[in-house]
Amino acid sequence: MGALIERLAWQDVLFAPRLRRTQLAGLVPSWECRSIRLHIVRNEPFELVGAALPAFLAYAGLRAELSYGPYDDSLSDPGAGTGERCDAVIVWLAMDRYDEQLPPDQLARFVAGRVAVLRRRSESPVLVANWAASHDRAAAYNAVLAGLLGELPGVHLCDQAALAGRLGEDYDDARLASLGGSRLSDRGCLETARQFGLVWLPSVLVPPIKAVVVDLDQTLYRGILSEDGAAGIEITGAHLDLQRELLSCRARGVYLAIASKNDPEEVDALFEARRDLVLRPEHLSAAAVGWGSKADSVALIAERLHIGLDALLLLDDNAAELAEVSHAHPGVQVVLAADADSAAAVLRRFPGLLSFTVSETARRRIADLAAAERREEARAGASGDDDYLESLDMRLHLAVDPPGAIDRLHELSNRVNQFNTGLLRLSEAQVAAYVNRADRCAVTVALRDAFSDSGIVAGLFARKDGDAVVVDEIDISCRALGRRLEPVIVAEAVLRAAGTLVGQGRDCPLDTYEVRLGFRAGPRNGAARDCLVALCGELAPEEGVISWQVSIELVESLRRSVPVEVRDSAPTAELSGRGT
Repeated sequence: MGALIERLAWQDVLFAPRLRRTQLAGLVPSWECRSIRLHIVRNEPFELVGAALPAFLAYAGLRAELSYGPYDDSLSDPGAGTGERCDAVIVWLAMDRYDEQLPPDQLARFVAGRVAVLRRRSESPVLVANWAASHDRAAAYNAVLAGLLGELPGVHLCDQAALAGRLGEDYDDARLASLGGSRLSDRGCLETARQFGLVWLPSVLVPPIKAVVVDLDQTLYRGILSEDGAAGIEITGAHLDLQRELLSCRARGVYLAIASKNDPEEVDALFEARRDLVLRPEHLSAAAVGWGSKADSVALIAERLHIGLDALLLLDDNAAELAEVSHAHPGVQVVLAADADSAAAVLRRFPGLLSFTVSETARRRIADLAAAERREEARAGASGDDDYLESLDMRLHLAVDPPGAIDRLHELSNRVNQFNTGLLRLSEAQVAAYVNRADRCAVTVALRDAFSDSGIVAGLFARKDGDAVVVDEIDISCRALGRRLEPVIVAEAVLRAAGTLVGQGRDCPLDTYEVRLGFRAGPRNGAARDCLVALCGELAPEEGVISWQVSIELVESLRRSVPVEVRDSAPTAELSGRGT
């Protein structure tokens, strides 16, 4: 309980409009943090930024050891010092140190080329700060650099220029350059540390938040609905800003839900009467309204959304109810919404809530949840399970080594918990190795039915070992579960991986492949274990491999067990789950 109160108290310091180094230095976490190692590739000092990182990282549950490469404008060996264990690399360059006669596009190609060398040396995420200046040369450089880095897996552009633009003249101080080798002001250092510690590094190092649950009374508006009535509550500009921030989360594919101790009828009447509420019922993917405990409401919402409690963020003005939820569900993230302004400030930077890219698949999740409700209605009206599945008109599209799906495959490996056989949590660079190397392969499975196009819902990662195929991990999104498709998806994907790595292709009817399925037990991947046991007839170990003889005849038999059409398809923007 003490750690919770302490962490809530940190909000006033970490999310303040103006950061204070002395206040940050006094924040020492009493909770356990995961140790990580960060390496800095630089041509100017990063140490003052690094000194301010601990408090922000601790709020995200991280504790960092920093190592530094040499000061080197030429970036002759950008991987120097990264070592064997490195969780992320930050590329921190003062671009005004380079010859101003060099065209900005050439300068961008030079930097991107050196980052590509670093990418080949390390599989860790690479975060590259852009040119923090407002002149045309910097803008041209940043535009070209963004395009070039976008082609490198696991390389992310940190928009330092936008941060400098927000701070204006407070960002740097020319007088400091002669003293410490950097023009960055103290405020610039602190704001940069906040962005790295709360947003940029957590976006690649901590599990993502999939749902934001918000209270109503004294949170979305000022007042108590049961006492003041719909007409008596007050909706200020700050409350509207908070609601717009919530809608911004939804636009990035995050579920929104409400958990409120109120009468459901009064809440319905509230939304009907107060059209000035920007957040509307149609924006909500779940709601738990009633007089039960807030902990029970949060658990019910997680169940309805088919997500783990550790992927949920709760905003509430009542510290006692936050404590109740944290005690019952330690994995739930909580924010004290003491006022609308502070709550909105937290949402803008909460660790795991923002990511560098937003895939089309993420946006589809909300529509998929609504489609799931329509499927349940169809199930209730069907004469039986077979009739229901036949009515779905299910189609699977499989692709081998689709280069445009690396982001989605990375997302599956890191986000899927229930059906994740390996729990490897692969980096984007590691995923790219499966896609691009001749001795490895990745298979994607996209799903469409009568109610929704879900995009890529499953991925497989395999490698060749002599005449055998080792399947390191199979991931199936929870959005594809519950329709008897899991064995078909596994078998079809395994068959294509085997045909690609050691066989003559999936159309050779006599081929039988030796497959070794890797498995590691986790707290929530029982569904994956059950599927492997049913397919292989062998008990899955806590950690190890299961041998499986896979034939085309076996796969076709599995396919006939459920009404689904299976196709091979070239990767497209639609099937990869990425926007065009």
